[in-house]
Amino acid sequence: MGDVRNPEEVLCRGENRLWPPPSLDTAFPAYSPDGHHCAVWKELWPWEARLRVLEIMESNTDLHVGRYVSSQRALRVYCWAEDSSGIFVADFDPGNPSIFLLFNEPSERGPIKKLLVPE
Repeated sequence: MGDVRNPEEVLCRGENRLWPPPSLDTAFPAYSPDGHHCAVWKELWPWEARLRVLEIMESNTDLHVGRYVSSQRALRVYCWAEDSSGIFVADFDPGNPSIFLLFNEPSERGPIKKLLVPE
C-alpha cells in the first residue's frame, strides 16, 4: 500500500474502521462488510506470547482461511476493505517510553499490508 501517513483517514472511512477504535467496545472478532469472514486474535504458542497473530476465518463454518504473524511487538488492524476482499494491517513497534528522555525509543510502524481472503 506504500507509505500512507494516515491510513485510518485514507483507507478506512466509515463503519469498517478498527483502528483507532471507534468506541471503547472491543472490535474483535471483526467481521468483513459482507459477513463472510472474520478476523480474530490468536495465541499460537504460550511461550511466544509476545507474537501478535491475526487469523482470518469463514464466519459460517469457522474454517481457517489465513493467518498473519506480526514481525513486531504489536499489530495494528486498520479496517476491512469496503469490498470485503481483505483487511489492512501494519506491523507496529510501540517503542519504549522512559522517564529519561535520552533513553526513549520512538514507535515505528511498518508498511501497510492488505491481507487478502480467498474468493
